Amino acid sequence: MDKEEGFDRNDFGSEEEYRLYCLRHSTAHVMAQAVQRLHPAARLAIGPPVEDGFYYDIEIPDVTLSEDDLPAIEAEMKKIVKENQPFEMEKVDRVALREQLVASGQPYKVEMLDGFDDPISVCRNPSKKTGETWVDMCAGPHVMRTGQCKHFKLLKIAGAYWRGDATRPQLQRLYGTVWPTREELDQYIFRLEEAKKRDHRKLGQQLDLFMFHDYSPGCAFWLPNGETVYHVLADRMRSMLLSEGYVAVRTPQLFDKKLWETSGHWDHYQENLFHFAEGHFHEGEEAEGAVGEQAQRAEVAGGEAEDAGAEEDADGDVADQTRDADAGAGPA
Repeated sequence: MDKEEGFDRNDFGSEEEYRLYCLRHSTAHVMAQAVQRLHPAARLAIGPPVEDGFYYDIEIPDVTLSEDDLPAIEAEMKKIVKENQPFEMEKVDRVALREQLVASGQPYKVEMLDGFDDPISVCRNPSKKTGETWVDMCAGPHVMRTGQCKHFKLLKIAGAYWRGDATRPQLQRLYGTVWPTREELDQYIFRLEEAKKRDHRKLGQQLDLFMFHDYSPGCAFWLPNGETVYHVLADRMRSMLLSEGYVAVRTPQLFDKKLWETSGHWDHYQENLFHFAEGHFHEGEEAEGAVGEQAQRAEVAGGEAEDAGAEEDADGDVADQTRDADAGAGPA
């Protein structure tokens, strides 16, 4: 596993979870090796296991992969699986490894290495068939051999900024899944296909629930069918909350910045707040206020800014459901 991700075997609830983690991490290595076989100039970043699968962030100069490229990558992965390469861990000298990474054009690995503490480990995958050894900086864990990574499927390609920073290069993130048996893989793919049939974006169009328009990009215009469903769900949630002792209150949507300074939002999320600065108020007033990027509201303890039971009135206010009696007041 990439050392940056951290690893503690005690984090796993069972031996089965641990083995699945090892399998997915190892298959991420297989995928990265396959990509570098097809594109030797590929620059590797990180490739951790995730829920139900794995991914690897990769940059290929002057090449943009698409889902049409996935079959070729899968075919190369199958060759690596068939070669049954061992996963061999080795502690290495930091300086020597850095020189190798620089020479091989791996800037993201160099940056990660510079942030790691000793000891530094690499994983080697020697191939008897090709006579070559594929190497990745990694602290484990892995399965014993690539032959154990055979029940896999590549799923999609997405973009991801390096280190999650929009000012850094955008990498290509390849997603895949792998399971101990073919039956488990087939079941997972079946569940994915069934979920696509129930995608809210597809159902929204089919059932005339909502629409979108360039006048308000990214914001839903609720159609009569959708608005009816919304109110039915809101009424249901409201009755459940009231039965548990919650009561409704209404709070403003705009506040003086002093509130957000008290809550900590101003220091940590100021760039995501919508500001009304001096000059936007009536003559004689000198104040500055803000509203959250997603219409942040004040609320008392126990409430949620976007409660399912919230009801919008003609002025755009919201009735937040909050715990009655002993609940104390506090900022969002």
